[in-house]
Amino acid sequence: MDPEDKKIIKETLEIAKENKRMLSKIRRKMFWGSAIRLVYWVVIIGASLGAYYYLQPYLDSAMQTLDQAKETFNQIQSGVDVVSDGVTTTTEVTTGVIESIFDLGNNLLGF
Repeated sequence: MDPEDKKIIKETLEIAKENKRMLSKIRRKMFWGSAIRLVYWVVIIGASLGAYYYLQPYLDSAMQTLDQAKETFNQIQSGVDVVSDGVTTTTEVTTGVIESIFDLGNNLLGF
């Protein structure tokens, strides 16, 4: 072999070793990047589920309050329709509506 061929083979070997080191680093960074991304999404999804689990009783309470408010407004509308029947019926409906509003306020404030 010529000394020049030996020199080319030696340079090629050095380049191959350097490429191997760089590829190993790239693979390692890709692995850790994927692992961190997986942990990131697990934390995001876990936090979302945990927040839902924690807030579910409050959401249920709010839904019940909204249902009560809907019933109250329906009573108000039916009370307006009943005005022609007389003052007594309207007063009973109005009293019931006021009591319902106080109950809603107490439910919302937690009293």
